[in-house]
Amino acid sequence: MFKKSINNFYNQGYHIFNKVFSRKYCDELIEYLSNNVKPKVFIPFSKSPWGYGNLLDVGPFLKITKNKTIIGFCKALFGSKMKFNHLEINNKAAWIGPDVEWHQEAFNIKTYAPGYTAKNCLKNFTQIFIPLDNQNSKNGGLKIIPYSHKEDLLPHEDFINSNLGHKRRVKVEILNKLFEKYGVLDLDFKAGDVLVFNHLLVHASSNNLTNKDRKSIVLQCQSGSISKDEKVFEEETDFRRKFIANNLKEKINQIQSKNIYTDFNKK
Repeated sequence: MFKKSINNFYNQGYHIFNKVFSRKYCDELIEYLSNNVKPKVFIPFSKSPWGYGNLLDVGPFLKITKNKTIIGFCKALFGSKMKFNHLEINNKAAWIGPDVEWHQEAFNIKTYAPGYTAKNCLKNFTQIFIPLDNQNSKNGGLKIIPYSHKEDLLPHEDFINSNLGHKRRVKVEILNKLFEKYGVLDLDFKAGDVLVFNHLLVHASSNNLTNKDRKSIVLQCQSGSISKDEKVFEEETDFRRKFIANNLKEKINQIQSKNIYTDFNKK
Protein backbone atom coordinates (compact mmCIF):
# COMPACT_ATOMS: atom_id res chain seq x y z
CA MET A 1 0.00 0.00 0.00
CA PHE A 2 2.83 2.41 0.83
CA LYS A 3 5.29 1.22 -1.83
CA LYS A 4 5.05 4.40 -3.92
CA SER A 5 5.36 6.75 -0.94
CA ILE A 6 8.36 4.83 0.41
CA ASN A 7 10.05 4.93 -3.00
CA ASN A 8 9.45 8.68 -3.26
CA PHE A 9 10.76 9.20 0.27
CA TYR A 10 14.04 7.48 -0.51
CA ASN A 11 14.38 8.73 -4.10
CA GLN A 12 13.29 12.39 -4.03
CA GLY A 13 13.39 12.90 -0.26
CA TYR A 14 9.67 13.46 0.30
CA HIS A 15 6.12 12.36 -0.46
CA ILE A 16 2.78 14.20 -0.28
CA PHE A 17 -0.48 12.58 0.85
CA ASN A 18 -3.41 14.76 -0.19
CA LYS A 19 -6.58 15.32 1.87
CA VAL A 20 -5.59 13.13 4.81
CA PHE A 21 -7.46 15.35 7.28
CA SER A 22 -10.64 17.32 6.66
CA ARG A 23 -10.88 21.12 6.68
CA LYS A 24 -13.37 20.74 9.53
CA TYR A 25 -10.88 18.83 11.67
CA CYS A 26 -8.13 21.38 10.96
CA ASP A 27 -10.49 24.17 12.06
CA GLU A 28 -11.27 22.21 15.25
CA LEU A 29 -7.57 22.03 16.07
CA ILE A 30 -7.12 25.76 15.50
CA GLU A 31 -10.13 26.50 17.71
CA TYR A 32 -8.80 24.15 20.41
CA LEU A 33 -5.48 26.00 20.33
CA SER A 34 -7.21 29.35 20.76
CA ASN A 35 -9.39 28.24 23.65
CA ASN A 36 -7.34 25.66 25.53
CA VAL A 37 -3.60 26.05 24.92
CA LYS A 38 -1.50 28.95 26.14
CA PRO A 39 1.30 29.93 23.76
CA LYS A 40 4.78 29.28 25.12
CA VAL A 41 6.70 31.46 22.68
CA PHE A 42 5.76 34.77 21.06
CA ILE A 43 7.31 36.56 18.11
CA PRO A 44 9.71 39.08 19.69
CA PHE A 45 8.27 42.56 20.31
CA SER A 46 4.73 41.39 19.56
CA LYS A 47 1.74 39.66 21.10
CA SER A 48 1.56 37.14 18.24
CA PRO A 49 2.06 33.50 19.25
CA TRP A 50 4.82 31.54 17.54
CA GLY A 51 4.87 28.17 19.37
CA TYR A 52 2.79 26.17 21.83
CA GLY A 53 5.22 23.51 23.05
CA ASN A 54 4.98 19.77 22.56
CA LEU A 55 1.33 18.79 22.02
CA LEU A 56 1.92 15.10 21.39
CA ASP A 57 -1.22 13.19 22.46
CA VAL A 58 -2.90 16.36 23.78
CA GLY A 59 -6.68 16.67 23.32
CA PRO A 60 -7.84 16.39 19.69
CA PHE A 61 -4.21 16.21 18.50
CA LEU A 62 -4.26 12.59 19.62
CA LYS A 63 -5.99 11.73 16.33
CA ILE A 64 -2.89 12.77 14.40
CA THR A 65 -0.67 10.03 15.82
CA LYS A 66 -3.44 7.45 15.39
CA ASN A 67 -4.19 8.31 11.77
CA LYS A 68 -4.01 5.25 9.51
CA THR A 69 -2.03 6.97 6.76
CA ILE A 70 0.59 8.36 9.14
CA ILE A 71 0.87 5.18 11.21
CA GLY A 72 0.98 2.99 8.12
CA PHE A 73 3.69 5.02 6.42
CA CYS A 74 5.86 5.21 9.55
CA LYS A 75 5.56 1.49 10.25
CA ALA A 76 6.41 0.73 6.62
CA LEU A 77 9.57 2.82 7.10
CA PHE A 78 10.68 1.81 10.58
CA GLY A 79 8.70 -1.20 11.73
CA SER A 80 6.54 -1.60 14.82
CA LYS A 81 9.08 -0.05 17.23
CA MET A 82 8.73 3.38 15.65
CA LYS A 83 7.79 6.25 17.97
CA PHE A 84 6.65 9.85 17.70
CA ASN A 85 9.07 12.22 19.41
CA HIS A 86 7.22 15.55 19.33
CA LEU A 87 4.25 17.33 17.83
CA GLU A 88 4.52 21.09 17.59
CA ILE A 89 2.42 23.87 16.13
CA ASN A 90 4.18 26.58 14.15
CA ASN A 91 2.18 29.77 13.83
CA LYS A 92 3.41 32.03 11.06
CA ALA A 93 1.52 35.11 12.24
CA ALA A 94 -0.30 37.49 9.91
CA TRP A 95 1.91 40.24 8.46
CA ILE A 96 4.91 39.55 10.72
CA GLY A 97 5.41 35.77 10.67
CA PRO A 98 9.16 35.44 10.02
CA ASP A 99 11.02 33.37 7.48
CA VAL A 100 12.75 30.07 8.27
CA GLU A 101 16.29 29.55 7.02
CA TRP A 102 17.39 26.94 4.48
CA HIS A 103 18.36 23.98 6.61
CA GLN A 104 18.39 20.24 7.15
CA GLU A 105 16.65 18.89 10.24
CA ALA A 106 19.77 16.83 10.83
CA PHE A 107 21.70 19.99 11.80
CA ASN A 108 20.08 19.84 15.25
CA ILE A 109 19.93 16.09 15.74
CA LYS A 110 21.91 16.36 18.99
CA THR A 111 19.00 18.31 20.48
CA TYR A 112 15.98 16.26 19.42
CA ALA A 113 17.66 12.82 19.17
CA PRO A 114 20.99 12.83 21.03
CA GLY A 115 22.74 9.54 20.34
CA TYR A 116 21.86 9.44 16.66
CA THR A 117 24.06 10.98 13.96
CA ALA A 118 23.30 12.49 10.56
CA LYS A 119 24.38 9.19 8.99
CA ASN A 120 21.37 7.58 10.68
CA CYS A 121 18.84 10.04 9.29
CA LEU A 122 17.68 8.35 6.11
CA LYS A 123 16.69 5.09 7.79
CA ASN A 124 15.67 6.34 11.22
CA PHE A 125 13.72 9.61 10.86
CA THR A 126 10.88 11.23 9.03
CA GLN A 127 9.45 14.71 9.46
CA ILE A 128 5.69 15.00 9.05
CA PHE A 129 4.33 18.40 8.06
CA ILE A 130 0.57 19.06 8.21
CA PRO A 131 -0.80 22.47 7.17
CA LEU A 132 -3.84 23.55 9.18
CA ASP A 133 -4.40 26.43 6.75
CA ASN A 134 -4.03 26.56 2.99
CA GLN A 135 -0.44 27.48 2.22
CA ASN A 136 1.38 29.09 -0.67
CA SER A 137 4.31 31.41 -1.37
CA LYS A 138 2.38 34.51 -0.22
CA ASN A 139 1.72 33.29 3.32
CA GLY A 140 5.11 31.69 3.89
CA GLY A 141 4.50 28.25 2.44
CA LEU A 142 7.17 25.59 2.54
CA LYS A 143 9.94 25.43 -0.07
CA ILE A 144 12.16 22.42 -0.66
CA ILE A 145 15.16 21.45 -2.75
CA PRO A 146 14.12 18.01 -4.04
CA TYR A 147 16.78 15.25 -4.02
CA SER A 148 19.04 17.36 -1.79
CA HIS A 149 18.97 14.59 0.84
CA LYS A 150 21.34 12.67 -1.43
CA GLU A 151 24.10 15.20 -0.65
CA ASP A 152 24.38 13.95 2.96
CA LEU A 153 25.02 16.45 5.77
CA LEU A 154 25.85 19.81 4.20
CA PRO A 155 28.27 22.56 5.31
CA HIS A 156 26.39 25.01 7.52
CA GLU A 157 26.82 27.96 9.85
CA ASP A 158 25.43 29.02 13.24
CA PHE A 159 23.37 32.19 13.58
CA ILE A 160 20.60 33.84 15.61
CA ASN A 161 17.27 34.07 13.82
CA SER A 162 14.58 36.77 14.08
CA ASN A 163 12.95 34.89 16.97
CA LEU A 164 16.26 35.28 18.83
CA GLY A 165 16.96 31.57 18.82
CA HIS A 166 20.09 29.64 17.81
CA LYS A 167 19.75 28.08 14.37
CA ARG A 168 21.95 26.54 11.68
CA ARG A 169 21.64 27.32 7.98
CA VAL A 170 23.13 25.92 4.78
CA LYS A 171 25.97 28.10 3.53
CA VAL A 172 25.15 30.37 0.59
CA GLU A 173 27.77 28.89 -1.74
CA ILE A 174 26.30 25.42 -1.14
CA LEU A 175 22.76 26.67 -1.79
CA ASN A 176 23.90 28.09 -5.14
CA LYS A 177 25.22 24.69 -6.17
CA LEU A 178 22.08 22.90 -4.98
CA PHE A 179 19.87 25.34 -6.89
CA GLU A 180 21.84 24.79 -10.10
CA LYS A 181 21.62 21.02 -9.68
CA TYR A 182 18.06 20.52 -8.37
CA GLY A 183 16.17 23.81 -8.40
CA VAL A 184 13.68 24.95 -5.74
CA LEU A 185 10.13 23.66 -5.42
CA ASP A 186 7.34 25.78 -3.87
CA LEU A 187 4.82 23.50 -2.18
CA ASP A 188 1.23 24.74 -2.27
CA PHE A 189 -0.90 22.87 0.25
CA LYS A 190 -4.52 22.57 1.20
CA ALA A 191 -5.34 22.31 4.89
CA GLY A 192 -5.16 18.64 5.89
CA ASP A 193 -2.58 17.52 3.33
CA VAL A 194 0.42 15.64 4.74
CA LEU A 195 4.04 15.99 3.68
CA VAL A 196 6.59 13.43 4.86
CA PHE A 197 10.25 14.18 4.24
CA ASN A 198 13.71 13.07 5.18
CA HIS A 199 15.82 14.91 7.75
CA LEU A 200 18.51 15.55 5.17
CA LEU A 201 16.15 17.29 2.72
CA VAL A 202 16.96 21.01 2.49
CA HIS A 203 13.91 23.18 3.11
CA ALA A 204 12.87 26.70 4.16
CA SER A 205 9.94 29.11 4.16
CA SER A 206 9.50 32.83 3.58
CA ASN A 207 7.67 35.50 5.60
CA ASN A 208 3.89 35.54 5.88
CA LEU A 209 2.89 38.64 3.91
CA THR A 210 -0.88 38.18 4.29
CA ASN A 211 -3.47 39.34 6.83
CA LYS A 212 -4.17 35.82 8.16
CA ASP A 213 -2.16 33.49 10.39
CA ARG A 214 -0.66 30.36 8.80
CA LYS A 215 -0.56 27.43 11.20
CA SER A 216 0.98 24.02 10.64
CA ILE A 217 1.83 20.87 12.57
CA VAL A 218 5.36 19.52 12.67
CA LEU A 219 5.47 15.90 13.83
CA GLN A 220 8.62 13.82 14.09
CA CYS A 221 8.82 10.04 13.93
CA GLN A 222 11.87 8.00 14.90
CA SER A 223 12.71 4.33 14.51
CA GLY A 224 13.28 4.10 18.28
CA SER A 225 16.47 2.12 17.77
CA ILE A 226 18.84 4.25 19.87
CA SER A 227 18.46 5.47 23.45
CA LYS A 228 18.83 9.14 24.39
CA ASP A 229 22.39 10.18 25.26
CA GLU A 230 22.01 12.70 28.08
CA LYS A 231 25.64 13.85 27.89
CA VAL A 232 25.34 14.71 24.19
CA PHE A 233 22.08 16.55 24.88
CA GLU A 234 23.55 18.63 27.71
CA GLU A 235 26.67 19.58 25.75
CA GLU A 236 24.66 20.54 22.66
CA THR A 237 22.03 22.61 24.44
CA ASP A 238 24.73 24.28 26.54
CA PHE A 239 26.49 25.30 23.32
CA ARG A 240 23.27 26.65 21.81
CA ARG A 241 22.39 28.73 24.88
CA LYS A 242 25.91 30.16 25.13
CA PHE A 243 25.97 30.97 21.41
CA ILE A 244 22.90 33.18 21.83
CA ALA A 245 24.11 34.82 25.04
CA ASN A 246 27.64 35.52 23.82
CA ASN A 247 26.59 36.98 20.48
CA LEU A 248 23.90 39.17 22.02
CA LYS A 249 26.41 40.45 24.59
CA GLU A 250 28.81 41.30 21.77
CA LYS A 251 26.06 43.19 19.95
CA ILE A 252 25.14 45.09 23.11
CA ASN A 253 28.77 46.08 23.61
CA GLN A 254 28.95 47.38 20.03
CA ILE A 255 25.81 49.45 20.49
CA GLN A 256 27.02 50.90 23.78
CA SER A 257 30.47 51.78 22.44
CA LYS A 258 29.36 53.55 19.27
CA ASN A 259 26.32 55.36 17.90
CA ILE A 260 25.48 53.16 14.92
CA TYR A 261 23.06 55.76 13.51
CA THR A 262 25.56 58.58 12.88
CA ASP A 263 26.00 57.67 9.22
CA PHE A 264 22.37 58.71 8.64
CA ASN A 265 22.97 62.24 9.87
CA LYS A 266 26.38 63.43 8.72
CA LYS A 267 27.05 67.15 8.39
